Amino acid sequence: MIVNQRLCLGCAACAAVCPNDAVTISGGKPEFSPDCTDCGLCAQVCPTGALREGE
Repeated sequence: MIVNQRLCLGCAACAAVCPNDAVTISGGKPEFSPDCTDCGLCAQVCPTGALREGE
């Protein structure tokens, strides 16, 4: 996943929906572990559009 740090609020909605527990919030911003499968669920729930799937 790609994070636009300027848009991220650190709300942790992304971490709450991750089926692989691959998202943690560190310093108010999401960090993705290697367990991330780019399923896109986190991007779908992001209220600011700060997340998008990797290219």
